[in-house]
Amino acid sequence: MQSLRPRIWKLNVHGNEVSALDFEFDIKRSLKPSQNTSEVRVYGLSAARRKALCEVPGGALVELRAGYAGGLGPDIGEPFDVTEPPPVIFLGRVRIVRAQRQEAEWLTVIT
Repeated sequence: MQSLRPRIWKLNVHGNEVSALDFEFDIKRSLKPSQNTSEVRVYGLSAARRKALCEVPGGALVELRAGYAGGLGPDIGEPFDVTEPPPVIFLGRVRIVRAQRQEAEWLTVIT
């Protein structure tokens, strides 16, 4: 029986790395000469981590990596290499970071 590869992701905003939490992202890419944009939504950050992210200056570097453990990886039945980082799917600059209460948890939005 084939096992599913676990999804992994990492977000780095101006040296603040976030992973292993619930998140969503929306990346808009274009062939036009305009810039690509993204919006990353992270749920459940601690107060200290939210504060650190909200204090990040505009124009700071944002790197989003996402994929599956082991990348394209080994053949079926072989162990996954979870130390291999997932590929970069967005690299850009911060415009705004905001945190807001959403029902029972905190939502941090990075655009």
